Amino acid sequence: ERHNFPKGINTKFDEDWFVSFIGDWKVARTIKEGDKIKVFDLLRKRFFNPSGRLLSLKAKDIDDIADELAKDGLTPLKRVPRSLVSKTAFFCSPDKFPPLDKFALKGINQRRGGKRKTGKAFLKAPNYQSFRTAWEVEYKKETDAIKRECSKKKWKPIAESFGVSFECLQKNSFAQKVFDNVLNFEAKGRDNSFWGG
Repeated sequence: ERHNFPKGINTKFDEDWFVSFIGDWKVARTIKEGDKIKVFDLLRKRFFNPSGRLLSLKAKDIDDIADELAKDGLTPLKRVPRSLVSKTAFFCSPDKFPPLDKFALKGINQRRGGKRKTGKAFLKAPNYQSFRTAWEVEYKKETDAIKRECSKKKWKPIAESFGVSFECLQKNSFAQKVFDNVLNFEAKGRDNSFWGG
């Protein structure tokens, strides 16, 4: 059954997709061995209504769902799987939910000063609500540069070679994923000056 994802998101939220997704996005280790389908079922119930329509979720819901997975004993050592839930949310509503992982968090903290002693807010294992608030502040600083680069015609043949329309590169959800990659590059100490040059 195909669920009602946002226009332009062509994803089938089923068990096969989920198993592939948790491997590709490196969150399989956050689920207890043998509990993948239980986690999938809980996520499906929290993200979709019985008819398959995507529910309107808020940042607090991401924290609540992650807490529920841990409380139900579906994660090793009952760790709270915010990365898993936020990445699932990103696929469902990419405009609303940037993915949280250790690299995105490190990139945000580097931009905010990097260390506690600077006096700037330092996020350590934050809840999703505080992460998204900090993420949005930093994203706004780069939005214009990212969108300006993505609008360049040189990217059109590359996009089309992947079966993606050039118009998709102009969407806010795509710009947000580019910024997620920027944070990953910065966290790993790589050069991220691939736009505006």
